[in-house]
Amino acid sequence: TLYVKIVVMIFSILSSLNYAVYFLASRRKWREIFKNNEIKAFFKIMGIATVLIALSLRFSGTYDNIWHAVKDGLFQVVSFISTSGYFVCDYTAWPAFTTTILMILLFIGGCSFSTSGSLKVMRVTVLFKLIRRGFMQQIHPHMVKAVMLDDNTPVSAKAASSIVAHTLLFFVIFFLGCVLLSFNDLDMETTVTTSIGLFSNTGMALGLPGCSGYFGMFDDFSKLVMCFLMIAGRLEMYSLVIVFAKSFWKPDKAVII
Repeated sequence: TLYVKIVVMIFSILSSLNYAVYFLASRRKWREIFKNNEIKAFFKIMGIATVLIALSLRFSGTYDNIWHAVKDGLFQVVSFISTSGYFVCDYTAWPAFTTTILMILLFIGGCSFSTSGSLKVMRVTVLFKLIRRGFMQQIHPHMVKAVMLDDNTPVSAKAASSIVAHTLLFFVIFFLGCVLLSFNDLDMETTVTTSIGLFSNTGMALGLPGCSGYFGMFDDFSKLVMCFLMIAGRLEMYSLVIVFAKSFWKPDKAVII
């Protein structure tokens, strides 16, 4: 029912917000919450994605009613970006444009310090600001401009380097998962979306798994790979990947890379 969908969406969104929001709310600092760039970016992304998906569903003839297109589109947008993994319809039958947007949302995820998986909105925001600064520096080579956060605090070089390294590691593991899962010789849609679906901890994919969440078509080796992807995605990667580093087992010896 509509009531159940609204409840699921509300709590999916609440679980995707930065926990600092609840601390600020307990102190009744509402102005700081509404001024937070990550929160604003999070809702802007959901709003834009919902509008694009609803229009695509309506004008492609998938839905005859714009209200139903908005309702189902919003629910799936919230489900994908929050990585909660719910569905109310067969989204795999939607136009390619809409499913592409949903897959992009899986890479973004919710806000930092939330229960959602994937890259998180703050990292994506900083990455786009770094890219924009890179373009400006190509035009003005001698320009010195810091990447600023919502409270006019500059992002330090160490923090920016950490975000870039985290993003690169994210895509390395994602592509490695795609390569290892490709040994099953299934179609590209199934292989790629399964990798990001499990790595983001949604369990949602396109192709053969579809909305069922059933991945029994993969062999035993691939199931171990999928277990690794789910654990790595849930532990923010470093907690699991660091186990394979020599320095972890020999902390008294420095390893120079």
